[in-house]
Amino acid sequence: KNHCGSSKGSNSMNDLGFYDLLTRCRDGTVVVTAFKESGEKEFFRSTDPDELRAAVEQLSQESIAVYIDRNLRRLDLPPGVRGTDDNVVIINAITVDCDLLGPAHKETNLPETIEDAKKPLGRFPEPTILADSGYGLYAEWYFEEPIKLTGADIREKVEGIFRGFGHAAISAYVEYGYKLDNVFTISH
Repeated sequence: KNHCGSSKGSNSMNDLGFYDLLTRCRDGTVVVTAFKESGEKEFFRSTDPDELRAAVEQLSQESIAVYIDRNLRRLDLPPGVRGTDDNVVIINAITVDCDLLGPAHKETNLPETIEDAKKPLGRFPEPTILADSGYGLYAEWYFEEPIKLTGADIREKVEGIFRGFGHAAISAYVEYGYKLDNVFTISH
């Protein structure tokens, strides 16, 4: 049974709209990773947008950073793990994660401002979401329909698209003299 919806009409979005977009397909679960000051990680998973919003609000108060995976993991993922590429079952989006120059990053060839970080994105279609993470910029392109990774052939094609997009994004940032981490895998 297909439990997936489309992303049409998501141009104007509040927090709940974002969580609705992530959970439009209930055939996988969203994984939230909270990074604690102790260095430990705490994981939360859900298919419910209201639960996700509440958990992220709480974890944000208790943690130094919170990361929400855009692509969904299998529902039977064991407790205490984020999951690797092999555990991804639903592709919602492809993301550029651009770090900013500052105390959170050791690299020196990074954009200084969000506006600087946006400039290399000009060669791509407008992202569905641009989000300031506090230490960088997320540019996210959501697919109109989530992609179900139902077989090795589909997984291989999607992984190839991510690698190709990653190469193009890294090249765009290099042209501006910036470093962009190569995190263009389906689990990031």
